[in-house]
Amino acid sequence: MSMPMIPGYIHDTFTNTLADDWPKPAAELPARLWPAQALYSISPDPMGWLTVEEQYFTPNEQGGKGCVLISPENHASALQDTSWIGRTLGNVGVWSDGTFVNGLTSADENLGSEFFVHARRPSGAILPVIEINLPFLWYWDAFPVTDGWSYLNRAGRNQDLIRYQVTDESWKVEVRALELRQFLASSNLSAVVQIDHTLKTDAEEFQRVDDELENDWAHLAFHALLDERPNWLFHPRLQRPARLQPDDLPLKICRLKRNELQKRGGVHKLRLERGLTKESLALEAGLSRNMVISLEWGNKSTAYDGCGI
Repeated sequence: MSMPMIPGYIHDTFTNTLADDWPKPAAELPARLWPAQALYSISPDPMGWLTVEEQYFTPNEQGGKGCVLISPENHASALQDTSWIGRTLGNVGVWSDGTFVNGLTSADENLGSEFFVHARRPSGAILPVIEINLPFLWYWDAFPVTDGWSYLNRAGRNQDLIRYQVTDESWKVEVRALELRQFLASSNLSAVVQIDHTLKTDAEEFQRVDDELENDWAHLAFHALLDERPNWLFHPRLQRPARLQPDDLPLKICRLKRNELQKRGGVHKLRLERGLTKESLALEAGLSRNMVISLEWGNKSTAYDGCGI
C-alpha cells in the first residue's frame, strides 16, 4: 500500500477536541477532578497515534478503551446513549439453543458492529495476546514486529502501523490514526472508540455532579460523587460512547446465587441489565476479564473457588 493520502498528513491540521466543546460543568467541582487531559485527546479527526484498546488499574485510577467498527448509516444509533456496543465481539461460543457466535460481528441492540481489536488471554498464555482486525492488516500488507505491526511505505521503508505494551494485568494498543482513517474510508466503515475512566482521590466534600455531552460525533457521561467510604471520590466515567451507572455499583459476582451462575447466560444478562462492560464488571468484582467471559459462557468452576460459594 501507499502512504495515506489524507489532508493533514503532510501539513498540520488543527482539529477541535472535546476539551473545546465541554467545559467543566460546575464551579464547585474541584478542578483536578475534571478530565481535561483526556478530553484534549479525543477528536473527530485524530492525528498521530490513536489508542484503540487499553486496560489499566492503579490505586487511584482504573478503566480502559475499546474500538469497534460500524457502518456509517449507524452513526446516530451508536451515539443514542452511552452504553457500550459490540459486547460479544472477540468471544466465540455456542449458546444452549445451538446458536453459534463467531466473535467477528455483533448485533447488540440491533446495531451491527464488527471486531477491530482486543486483548485475549488463551489458556496457557503467559501474557494477554493482542489480536487485530485481519482486513486492516491485509489492507496495509502488514507484518508483525516486536510489540506491534509494520508495513512498507511507498519509499520501501518500514513504517510503524500498530504498537502495543502488554503486562500481566494491563495493556495499551495504539494505531496510526491516518492509516486507520484511510482504511475506514476505503472500506466504508466508521470506528467507535469507547472509553471508561474512573479516578479515586481524596477530596473535600461537594455536591454530586452529573453532566452529559452529546454532539454529532460523540456522546459522553460524567459523574462525580463521594463514595460511602470517607474521603474518597469516584471520578467520572468518561466514555465515547460508554457508561457505568454509579447507582448500580458495585455489582459483585460473588453475591449471585448459585443457580444464577449455573444458568447459561445468567451473568451476561445481569451485566447487560446494569449497563456494564466485561472490563468494568471484572474491576468492580475483583475478577479478571477472562473470568467474567468464562462465567458468561457457563464455565463456573473458577467463580466458586474465588468467591467461596
